[in-house]
Amino acid sequence: MDIKKPEEFKVKMDSSIYRIPLSVVMFAAIGYLIGIYLLYNDTARTGSFNYLNIYLLILFVPTAIITGFCCDFILLKLNKLIPWKRFMLARFTIGYLASFIVVAINILAANAIFQLSNANQYLNYQLTEVEIQLLLKLIVILTFILFVYNLLHLTLYSYGSFFNNSLKIKKTKREQMDLHIQALKNQLTPHYLFNNLNTISTLLISDKKLTDKYIRNFVNSCRFIMDNSRNVLISLDQELEFVKSYLFLMEIRFANMLKIEIEVSESLKTWYLPPLSVQILVENAIKHNTLKSGNLLVIKIYSDKKNYLVVENNLTETPKSKNLGETEIENETKTERIKIGLKNIKSRYSYLTQKEVRLEKTDKFLVKIPLLKTRSKVYDTKIA
Repeated sequence: MDIKKPEEFKVKMDSSIYRIPLSVVMFAAIGYLIGIYLLYNDTARTGSFNYLNIYLLILFVPTAIITGFCCDFILLKLNKLIPWKRFMLARFTIGYLASFIVVAINILAANAIFQLSNANQYLNYQLTEVEIQLLLKLIVILTFILFVYNLLHLTLYSYGSFFNNSLKIKKTKREQMDLHIQALKNQLTPHYLFNNLNTISTLLISDKKLTDKYIRNFVNSCRFIMDNSRNVLISLDQELEFVKSYLFLMEIRFANMLKIEIEVSESLKTWYLPPLSVQILVENAIKHNTLKSGNLLVIKIYSDKKNYLVVENNLTETPKSKNLGETEIENETKTERIKIGLKNIKSRYSYLTQKEVRLEKTDKFLVKIPLLKTRSKVYDTKIA
């Protein structure tokens, strides 16, 4: 099932063809009811009660509709200037006061226009009798209505925020599951197993101690994928431990062709990132470059002053043909996996932070991924 992005859902809701007509009906009903209450609240007037009183239709209803849309416009602008998520109490208070001011201005303007039209003889007769009482009643009514109206905005925001967050979590979990499956496929491809078994076979003849170390690192890397690839976030320290095991395997396989340098601030090792992010970038660097004697590939992993983790490599000769043991289909699939890997990293980050994954290419190729200081409770879960 295709899950709509939160932004798409928001746009469709805001542009709904039902929104304006429903708002007109609601505002008109509120103005009509207020008008009836103010005009006929006196028992002496109930005998002349009329549902189609002309003053209800030309004063109260239009004023209510115009005032309602003005308030709606002001509150939508405040949503951008003072976000509910960061300043909920301030947003509610300012919204309430702003809407009250807008209502007062509109009522004064409507009354001025009505006075100039000389069409308020009926109203003057009533207002002169109970002017103060009507004014107090109007203030009480508007205070209550505006409170409910702003509370409704808050409720709709809370529901929308909950709904969007639910979509984000589902989307993130789906992306994580895709990555999990893809990572397992990458580790268990016949080509990958063939290379590792071939390396183990060669080491058994020349260096049994190194063989034991190689096997342990191979097992550790597989165990890490099984244990942690379902997590939404892990610490940088955990990721680096896994990467070191993976890099050990690569350095043995590509002796004198690959050099790895890791220099990360200790204070950042407790920060978080999506699992397998660094491993994917290292794997991409190896697959995008030709490794051979005299053509050393240097991969550097380090942190910068802006709390980004940088994976950088020099550019060697681009592989023009498939490696030994690869078929044409496997070679094409490998290239596609590289693109999917980068896309997957960007996609996961887009649901975790506003910071973007950055790519730079000059005489070197580097990818900067943001580190997250805290692990939000929303994402502090495992993928089902």
